[in-house]
Amino acid sequence: MKSFRAGIFNIKILNTMQSLGSELSTDQTTLVLVSGKQPITREWRFFVYKNEIITGSLYLVGEERIDEMIKGGYLENYLSDILKSVKWYPESLYTVDICESKGELHILELGSFSCAAEYGCDLSLIIEAGAKAALEDYAVVNN
Repeated sequence: MKSFRAGIFNIKILNTMQSLGSELSTDQTTLVLVSGKQPITREWRFFVYKNEIITGSLYLVGEERIDEMIKGGYLENYLSDILKSVKWYPESLYTVDICESKGELHILELGSFSCAAEYGCDLSLIIEAGAKAALEDYAVVNN
């Protein structure tokens, strides 16, 4: 999970691991993927519970904010295929942001459920999954 803000950074300023760590408020154990700037056409957010897709939304087209719920289709299929191939998840309830760049889909980031914007996602499904995760966590701690 991303423990720092994302963004575009000046590589001339962030030209050492020390300056990168300082800017991102990370330590030497935090893995950071640094890549060149890529054009992003669209971005979607999905809420996932234990690798099961709960709800999703288109939230950005170019620079324009859009809140459009996603139900089924190629995006859910894309994410489902990825989730099936991975036997790990960061916590029981989390977000996956997908982007489209140069006509291809990519996982943009994994995020924390507790501080994620829901955009056009189905809020009732998020609340239901959050309650389920909280009850399971409570049972683990208290048994």
